Amino acid sequence: MADYYSSGPIQPMIPKRLVTEEDLDLLDAFNIKVYPEKSNNEESHYFFAPEWSGSAYMEKDGKDIELSEDDIFACFQKIIRRSNGEIPWVSLELGYSCSKDRPDGYGGYAVFITADDVQYSSTSQWLEQRISEAETGDFGPQTEDPTGTTSTTDQAPPILAIHIEGGLVQAVFSNNPGNIAAKEIIILDYDTEGADGDEIILVPQCDGTPDVEAVSHIELIHQAGIDLPETLRRLKGGDDGGSNAVQSVNDHASHNPTPEMINNKNPVTALQHPYFDLRSWREEVRDCNTKRGYHEWVATKVEESRDDREEAGCKVIASGNLTDGTRVEKLAVPPSECAETCVICHNDFRINHTSPPEAWAIVDTTAFICPTCAEENNLHGEDKERQGAA
Repeated sequence: MADYYSSGPIQPMIPKRLVTEEDLDLLDAFNIKVYPEKSNNEESHYFFAPEWSGSAYMEKDGKDIELSEDDIFACFQKIIRRSNGEIPWVSLELGYSCSKDRPDGYGGYAVFITADDVQYSSTSQWLEQRISEAETGDFGPQTEDPTGTTSTTDQAPPILAIHIEGGLVQAVFSNNPGNIAAKEIIILDYDTEGADGDEIILVPQCDGTPDVEAVSHIELIHQAGIDLPETLRRLKGGDDGGSNAVQSVNDHASHNPTPEMINNKNPVTALQHPYFDLRSWREEVRDCNTKRGYHEWVATKVEESRDDREEAGCKVIASGNLTDGTRVEKLAVPPSECAETCVICHNDFRINHTSPPEAWAIVDTTAFICPTCAEENNLHGEDKERQGAA
């Protein structure tokens, strides 16, 4: 297994009087360190990122707050404004390396920050542009065309892509950002738990329903450093055995929809799994227990639950629905002395108190429902064994 590294300096050195304790705490969360021995004077901070990370968590008012690269850049912009012209810009230059000699493990990345702008560039982006020009003859505006022909790069159909890592939006980019009328993309996160009040906005709904709270920020569209047309072709099943990744995502998104989920106008709960929800997935992402996207994580959890049920000897004997439409199954369960927790009322109960041992559960899970809640939801179901179904 290869390990990937990225590190680099922040320039110029910044006077200590311009840097607050809050700034230092935020930068430290991203492992951006102060190196006093590298400073050319005792009045300035020299910042260096020995292990760069584009995302981090920071405790505030007893809660873990998710942070992204945007928070780093915003921090330096505040310092620039605070300096009243003394520090007109801040730069970040990273070098990539790898524990094994893999071609994707090397390169560089630079960010140039001013009071009202953030610009990015990378060696891979530069090389991709030069390689494309050499292979297609379409020369970009920054490269002199040796043939004297006019570039057709700006006429390429624009493709928009969003880079997400750990559940956080890292960047928005396009193969042809100049041909996209919009220059800014609004990012909306409807899971507002743990967010500060000043991070939350009310999103107006077109159908006249009440506004919905969301954590929001704006991303600028940058020039892509990857081949988006080829990526899109592969995503649609152009090679690799014709696997259709788009259909796979849609299949996961529609997994086990209930009437309540389908009719739900809140984007944060619509088309969620009734038990493995977005909030649980975000907690696992925050605790570094998964790097999967939500729908892939759901599929994995469902498969694990099926395996657990099969290993325990559970057998489906009936099916039904909760009053909200969520699909459930009645399981014949081997006797056990372990207490289960009801997924509805959260009270503990013992399945082996019934005879024979049976219990209702959310479909494809071991999220059990106690007899009291089963009765309140009028769960009876059709006996699959009497119908000859296993």
